[in-house]
Amino acid sequence: MFASNRFSGLLIMLIAMGGITCLPADFKEICKNGCSVPAGVPYQGPPVTNKTPRAKSIPGSAVMNGMNVYKAVTAVMNGMNEGKAVTAEEIPSLAKVLESPNLSTLASLLEKTGLLAKLDSPPYTVFAPTNEAFEKVDANTLAALLEDNEALSNVLLRHVVQGKIQSKDISVGLTKVSTLGGEEIEVIKAGQCVSVKSEAGSGDVIMPDVMFTEGIGHVINMVI
Repeated sequence: MFASNRFSGLLIMLIAMGGITCLPADFKEICKNGCSVPAGVPYQGPPVTNKTPRAKSIPGSAVMNGMNVYKAVTAVMNGMNEGKAVTAEEIPSLAKVLESPNLSTLASLLEKTGLLAKLDSPPYTVFAPTNEAFEKVDANTLAALLEDNEALSNVLLRHVVQGKIQSKDISVGLTKVSTLGGEEIEVIKAGQCVSVKSEAGSGDVIMPDVMFTEGIGHVINMVI
């Protein structure tokens, strides 16, 4: 009975810990022919803000703990306990993954806009901002979005791509993909590290390949 409850619990635990710290390769070199904005730029949708988040250091112990949980999640994902692949019944839904405390803001905004119920043509790839990512958005910008359901929906749909994109399938360098919001975003890979960039901002993937029944998610540290 290594099934969905434990699998979901491990995923939620790892997301709540903030994911895995990735030491970026040289993004300047990888992106010298196309990346004009480095990863980690705050969301800059209207109204424009110059607010820059403070750098946050992560203790080595937290990284190691994250790696241990990540290995446990990987073990479940690969069915290592019995040498079997995890079945579809054992993979949690997107709604279950969104129960992670660190994704509660995203979950509430998806519920507010009704988008979760409208995502009915899977598979999807979701670039999921953490609660801390939303805290970095300018307060006036966020307040305006909360008053405008259509604008908020457009921002959220900028984080969703039709199809299932695993990190191993992303080519090194810059790849442009279309989102469900009708915008094009850039997915930038340097070594094992991935960042995503829109015209509004960019951020880093801090936990890749979170499986759910409707597709796959990559947890990011900024709203794009």
